[in-house]
Amino acid sequence: MAKTTNKNFWPAVILIVLGLALALGGIGAAKNIANVLITIIGVILIAYGILSIFSLGLMLLGIIEIAVGVVIIVFSWTILWVALLILGISLIIYGLRGLLGGKKAYFLSSLLQLAAGVLVLLVSFGNHFAWEFVNVLYIIAGVLMVVDGVLILANK
Repeated sequence: MAKTTNKNFWPAVILIVLGLALALGGIGAAKNIANVLITIIGVILIAYGILSIFSLGLMLLGIIEIAVGVVIIVFSWTILWVALLILGISLIIYGLRGLLGGKKAYFLSSLLQLAAGVLVLLVSFGNHFAWEFVNVLYIIAGVLMVVDGVLILANK
């Protein structure tokens, strides 16, 4: 029996973990917990970059993901809203790349990445300007990212 593998398995799992980290971090977590979660997100992005380079053969994208992960780790302990801003922009880029890339198999996933990116940008500005509803945005963005990971696993 031939073993079938999904090239997107680990990136989808990483996206699910990333979404869970955002959703859990938004439920009344203290700023230190949010910083730790964002650091974890940075580490996950670095791992995703390594997977992009070695599993998917996407050298430039992998290098960008690794660089963004490092920047997020550095900024998470100094300026949390900048780290979230970078994460939101990254998600928007992934969503647009999927929508403009012509792969209809991942259309819904790309839409969710775009929506999650916009929400994470709102979270970023919410943290910076002390908006009261920022916890709700954390949860919504995290849930969208988890759903996106599940859809990728299901090849949707």
